[in-house]
Amino acid sequence: MKKLLYYIEFGILGMIVWCILYEGISWIIMGSGLLLGILAAVFANSFLVTHQLTQAYRFNIPMFLIFLSVLIYRIFKAGLQVIPTIITGKTKTGIIDIKTEVPEGLASTTLANSITLTPGTVTIDKRGQDIKVLWLHKSTDDPIKAAEIINGPMENILRKAARHD
Repeated sequence: MKKLLYYIEFGILGMIVWCILYEGISWIIMGSGLLLGILAAVFANSFLVTHQLTQAYRFNIPMFLIFLSVLIYRIFKAGLQVIPTIITGKTKTGIIDIKTEVPEGLASTTLANSITLTPGTVTIDKRGQDIKVLWLHKSTDDPIKAAEIINGPMENILRKAARHD
């Protein structure tokens, strides 16, 4: 029963991605996305991984949706902040190493990719929970303060979304 719930979670994630790719929402698109997400999870679990996919990649769908909304907000907010910097050419770029508290694996990779999606920051290296970031507005050399500025609430939300028993 637990395995079926994990497949349904992957199906819901697949449905969300499928709706985004199709740029629309209809019963056919949602149903096909759900079905393809479940089939992809079953296929990956059966043929592609050496350990059970359902144990390796667990996440909380409602928290993940909250994370996506926060990420989209931060992308737009950072984009508006970066535009004047690009126009004037007044940047203070630097590279900073930050340590995250999110679990290694899917959650830390999602955080690293989210940092890259946010204008003004690019993840240039990730080793475990350590992330090296190229930062357009480097305002501190303190890795803890930098992590708070760069990650914002995304790290805490991801920690809750990547539920590990």
